[in-house]
Amino acid sequence: RSEGIDVTGDRYPYLAGSTGLKNVMPVWAREGTKEEQLQRLEDDETRRKIKEYINSHPFNDTRWDEILICIDGATARDWAQRCDVEPAEMVCQLLIENDMDVAMCTFTMSQEDTDVILSHPFIMVASDSSAKAPYGELSEGKPHPRTYGTFPRVLQEYSRERRLFGVSEAVRKMTSMPAQKIGLTNRGVLKEGNYADICIFDYANVKDNATYAEPHQYPSGIEYVLVNGQIAVNKDEHTGALAGKVLRRNA
Repeated sequence: RSEGIDVTGDRYPYLAGSTGLKNVMPVWAREGTKEEQLQRLEDDETRRKIKEYINSHPFNDTRWDEILICIDGATARDWAQRCDVEPAEMVCQLLIENDMDVAMCTFTMSQEDTDVILSHPFIMVASDSSAKAPYGELSEGKPHPRTYGTFPRVLQEYSRERRLFGVSEAVRKMTSMPAQKIGLTNRGVLKEGNYADICIFDYANVKDNATYAEPHQYPSGIEYVLVNGQIAVNKDEHTGALAGKVLRRNA
């Protein structure tokens, strides 16, 4: 930044990441199409090499207790015991049975690092999540709680309870800073003439309720959400208003 380069970053307030279970396999085993990946897993010799890699790098025996399989939230070790196989074999079986589409949560980050990163003035808040809902097809499995809890968790734990930064700084990290960074004009700031995308929350009571065991839970303390000036959420209930639109650069 001292040289004029616009360096920023983003972080979420959790110590676990989430990605596809297939990422425990070596890079060469993940190349190509899904069909090609499955063919490798179904070939005995190639499967042996994949399991050999998994058992030697990057996972040791204790790590299997730190991986949650997002199908039901159980640990990888629990899944292996259910299947009566060693963890590396369980990974292969689970990927084949689910057409390679299995997500996991992995506890790989430290609280100290998270505090330092989130507190930095050039760091924004982002969820890194896909769309989920506590109903319908989007309610399946036990995804990372970041889907529901990222922003209320920052307000509750990192701002109100632990006081790493004030509420205005927390809001800036979630609104004006990311809007400016990705080029969304007339958004991210309460100003006459701007689009009225507004979240009204009770700072004293806002609370993240989503957990790894029960992730499909909305936060408390979010009173209203307005999208383009229309009330979309009223006291925890969606009003049915569909006032949003796809936002593109300079939208």
